[in-house]
Amino acid sequence: MISRAKYFPWERDVLLSPSNRGSDLAPKIPLLEQMRRNPRGDWTIDDVAKLCAEHHIELEAPSGGSHYKAISPFLPGHLTIQERHRRIKPPYIRSLVAMVDVHIETMKQGKLGE
Repeated sequence: MISRAKYFPWERDVLLSPSNRGSDLAPKIPLLEQMRRNPRGDWTIDDVAKLCAEHHIELEAPSGGSHYKAISPFLPGHLTIQERHRRIKPPYIRSLVAMVDVHIETMKQGKLGE
């Protein structure tokens, strides 16, 4: 199909105007929901760090090994996440998603109790 904007450049401005652009775009899916839907995705430690930062979970770098520690101020203990290669394995992503869910729920309960 031939693009009309190529042959009718004055229409390109109308097609790309801010009022027309927003209606066709899909809403951005939050990182937590993306990880929940696809734990086998190509997730890296940078994605894990971004998710932890979004939800105020501390991510400690390994001290000589390959295991990061995710620590929630609302939950006892910590979750270890192994980064051997570039990709994080699905069981670690599933565990992180579950931890974030409990973290969010506990945080909500704490705010309601105040």
